[in-house]
Amino acid sequence: MIALPAARLHTLYQYTQSGRPCFVQSEYLANAEGSITFDSLMNAINADFQWIVSQSGDLAPVTVSGTLATTPNAVGTLNYFWYGCTGGGTGVQSFLEANGSELGWVHAADASSGMVIATSDRGWVKEFASLELMENILFMLVGAANGIAANDAASPITVQQSSVDGRLLVTSTLNSPCTFILRDARGRELHRTTLGKSATLDLAAWSVGTYVYEVRTRDGRTFGGKVLSTTR
Repeated sequence: MIALPAARLHTLYQYTQSGRPCFVQSEYLANAEGSITFDSLMNAINADFQWIVSQSGDLAPVTVSGTLATTPNAVGTLNYFWYGCTGGGTGVQSFLEANGSELGWVHAADASSGMVIATSDRGWVKEFASLELMENILFMLVGAANGIAANDAASPITVQQSSVDGRLLVTSTLNSPCTFILRDARGRELHRTTLGKSATLDLAAWSVGTYVYEVRTRDGRTFGGKVLSTTR
């Protein structure tokens, strides 16, 4: 784990306190650098959280719950989690649990900070134990950064990718034009257009990866979309 100098830790505090989201990789020891960073960050934004106890060995299967278990991918369990540190508090929501103990948390965005997500094992990331869960975490963070909620069943926009040429087919049930924005997993805006009833986007020049869309209506509503994996 990389030690964060005080100046960089302060930058992280400022970043989250400005409303921006982040992921903090903690470890199975409460005094590991990532664990100290997460605990310090929770203290800085007055979010109740405490480390409890380190656990050894492979703790799998680890149950995934909440939005991170469903959006955009269905991920019921994590089948590799090498060592971990349990914890919890009223300032966070658990999304990873094994044997009744919490191993991963989300601090929801509030008036004092942006969203913060953490897990207490880096092994599942290094071993690519669940690319689907990684994508779900990215989707949640990108959505938080851009004001996009999790997939909204009430969204008036449907986005499908053609299996023939990879183009995105976008259709709307709105009675007036809306703004359609497409971003990559880092939150960078790649495309913006005024959408009527339908549009086709050519992704031929884009990299294969994951994308998220946002819809802004003229009456001020905002709808989140799914992460889109382009295939060509």
